[in-house]
Amino acid sequence: LNQDEVLRAPQGQGSNKIHGSMSSKDWKELCLLLSEIQRTGYTCTIVSDYQHDNWKLVWKGKLNLSFIDIIIFSENYKNHFTKALYYEAMEILQKHPEGRHLYIYDPDVRGMGPTVVRAMLEDGIHCLGNFGEWKIFVASNAPISIVAPVVAESANNNESQPGSGGGVTPP
Repeated sequence: LNQDEVLRAPQGQGSNKIHGSMSSKDWKELCLLLSEIQRTGYTCTIVSDYQHDNWKLVWKGKLNLSFIDIIIFSENYKNHFTKALYYEAMEILQKHPEGRHLYIYDPDVRGMGPTVVRAMLEDGIHCLGNFGEWKIFVASNAPISIVAPVVAESANNNESQPGSGGGVTPP
């Protein structure tokens, strides 16, 4: 996909594609999910061997073409929340500000397994999991290399503004 195709891509209307985000340490979970997702007739596009400089363009193109997006919100995701996962999370939040058509799949939650994902898809239920918890996690865990320059810039701007009190609000 080139940049024009990404920008023109319909937002998953009529698509049978599922895209999303996961920690690279969650391949076992992904394989279990893929097996169940394929049984529903949906196509999962999370897997990609495209790891070049413009991976974001390819990833976002797949996101734009998907109908439902899934986040594997595992302990690996939480404990290894990288700049790449943060980027993906922010793009997903832009697409799904209310959590519709979004599955927050936490394999550690009792009763939530790959077969539940399949059943929800088959039943036409287009949201799953704790959207609020994931959204708070993302907001609270922006990588320091992203927050630090913004905080420093904000602090510099506040110093020159009378009455600002020097308070800094992260993005």
